[in-house]
Amino acid sequence: ASNFFIPAIGISGALGITGAMLPTLRLSAVSEVVRKTVTTSLGCVSGLFSGMLALKSVLSSSADALIIRGVKTAASFVPVVGGSLGEAYNSVSASISLLKGTIGIYAIVALLLTVVPVVINLALWILAMRLACTVSELLDCGICSDILKNTASVFSLTNSVLLLCTAVFIISSGLVVAIKAGE
Repeated sequence: ASNFFIPAIGISGALGITGAMLPTLRLSAVSEVVRKTVTTSLGCVSGLFSGMLALKSVLSSSADALIIRGVKTAASFVPVVGGSLGEAYNSVSASISLLKGTIGIYAIVALLLTVVPVVINLALWILAMRLACTVSELLDCGICSDILKNTASVFSLTNSVLLLCTAVFIISSGLVVAIKAGE
């Protein structure tokens, strides 16, 4: 993620902002291509991730269907990777229960204290950018609107990458503990 997604998101943001300020350069089109490439790549990676989890979930036990549907519905609101995160719920919950039983609740709390504030902060920034974009459109300020829309998109993609990496980290930690416990 740090070698491809984050730099590509930054490039997309820089090109989008520059394109909004200098419309004659038409850099917004290049920014959109980079953004779509990141979105498609992120979708492919999360699709592969879901496929691997589907194979794993065949072997795992089932959980309460109502809770799973609720989590999957809530995760569907995350752009690009929401469906994958919803499908990953079984593996994430199994990994958390395994971590809770072996490493302890402190590891889970430390992870949540690290990730949740950043996710909330980014979500609030996305909301602020979208509200400011709406106000700038009402005031007929196209350049400001384009810059704010681009910034919200950058924050949204960054939040998606963060959530996907968190899910992969939780599942990987659970797998390491399960493999270590099996030895």
